[in-house]
Amino acid sequence: MGQNDKAKEHIQKAVKEILDECFGSSFGIVLSWKFRDRFSCNPYLLFLENPQTFYRGLEDIFGAGAEVIIRMIGRGLMERSGENFDLEEFVKLVMEGDESSLESFHKLLSRIAGKMER
Repeated sequence: MGQNDKAKEHIQKAVKEILDECFGSSFGIVLSWKFRDRFSCNPYLLFLENPQTFYRGLEDIFGAGAEVIIRMIGRGLMERSGENFDLEEFVKLVMEGDESSLESFHKLLSRIAGKMER
């Protein structure tokens, strides 16, 4: 995703806001606690750096609901940025852990962050 700290901040903030709007602020508190306990990191940063691990963490907590949460994040990012992308492809990029998927995911997030910065 290009190592632009400002872009990372925009995406992390947007993901947190999307989840808070969908599930309430207590969701973010529980998510942060669970991810810090399990992965020793901020879940929103993990989403950026290792989306597959983020997804698997959600899956451990919410089971099949993890995919729904990823869709909500994708839809929310699309709405906030105005960047049109294939939501199914977004979900696939998050769930797959190969290098090509991660590179494509970071390119998409860079485009989204660029539009959000305007």
